[in-house]
Amino acid sequence: MQRYAICLTALAAATLMVAASLVPTRAAPGDPIPIDVFSRLGAIEAWAHSTGEGVIVAVIDSGVALQHPDLQGSAALNATEAAGISGRDDDGNSFPDDLLGWDFIAGNAIPLVAAGLPSVGNGLDDDGDGQVDNGVAHGTEAAGLIAGRTTGIAPGAKILPIRILDDEGNGSLINLVAAIDYARQRGARVIYIGVGFPENDTAVSEAVARATAAGSLIVAPAGNSESVLFPAALPATLSAGATQDGAPAPYSAWGIGVDIAAPGSRLLAPQIAAVTGELGYARVTGTSFSAAIVAGAAALLRSAVPALTPEQTARYLIASADPIPGGGDIGLLNIGRAVRLASGR
Repeated sequence: MQRYAICLTALAAATLMVAASLVPTRAAPGDPIPIDVFSRLGAIEAWAHSTGEGVIVAVIDSGVALQHPDLQGSAALNATEAAGISGRDDDGNSFPDDLLGWDFIAGNAIPLVAAGLPSVGNGLDDDGDGQVDNGVAHGTEAAGLIAGRTTGIAPGAKILPIRILDDEGNGSLINLVAAIDYARQRGARVIYIGVGFPENDTAVSEAVARATAAGSLIVAPAGNSESVLFPAALPATLSAGATQDGAPAPYSAWGIGVDIAAPGSRLLAPQIAAVTGELGYARVTGTSFSAAIVAGAAALLRSAVPALTPEQTARYLIASADPIPGGGDIGLLNIGRAVRLASGR
């Protein structure tokens, strides 16, 4: 398989460059939790039925700082490995000691102490893209919007961290394929893929098909680009665009290939700082984060109505979306209405 450099800045940008507006900004102390965002998306109504309990969401990204206060208790623990013998592959999945998840960069299980981020960077621009250690926090921010205790739309869901990106946000499609297969094997009912690339890849398409057939719904960002990126552009993937101030965000891919939209600008999310490892919060922007919200909503829906297939889950989310001024056929996520439609309540 051909290898690609997948940069976090390019994960959602075919130009392999990040706009200054997409760089996270440190949140101020006391910054309010995004209850207004949740309310607009119908989450308050949905929470009366479920907050995502019983659903594992795999986060294929740069790792997740599960030690962050907003993410404590959110780990999808591997019970067989937890009760097993250290150094042995107790569940026979070829990933020994994968109690929390797997690090495809380091080639080992995610260690309990690091809890998803065995490295927080070195403070250098190692890949010369003008961004320093820009891969460190992205997975934590996405996971927080999915299942954070105060920042997540599905705080009852469990997170399965799968690291395929290094500190600079670079990775390979080889590891992406392996990560999708691993998420499927671990029983993730929703798989969030926080990366994007401009051309289709057969092996990735086949991995997505295997996961879908096994019951996993794949959710990916449409891209901070003119055209929809892969794997979001695959028919089996639920592709998420971003809105800003109630309209299509100027940085978001839009049109054919975008299935649904969610807010994507200045969202409050947990953050781990590069180099220092300091835990805090940041305001984040980009379709990666609107996709994280959609992935969390999918977990809510699959928890509230467990019998739904991946295809049915996507269909209910799309059908229940609210119109967006200037958005054409693409609607804004309304998880409350989706739960009502799917459950017949």
